[in-house]
Amino acid sequence: GKPIDGAPYLKGEKVIGSAKPTLDADLAKLTAAKVITSPDYWRKTAPTVRYLPELLHNMAEALK
Repeated sequence: GKPIDGAPYLKGEKVIGSAKPTLDADLAKLTAAKVITSPDYWRKTAPTVRYLPELLHNMAEALK
């Protein structure tokens, strides 16, 4: 079959499942714990840096 172009998903133009709500929740948790102080920067940067959303999620999960 024809491969699916994942670029729109990686650039944040499309969202798969609960990816964006998860990022927002992770940023809220990291901000509340004072791990980060500028969630808007991370929200804007996450789609452009490979694996950054996963890293932020893992950091938020480690706070549990």
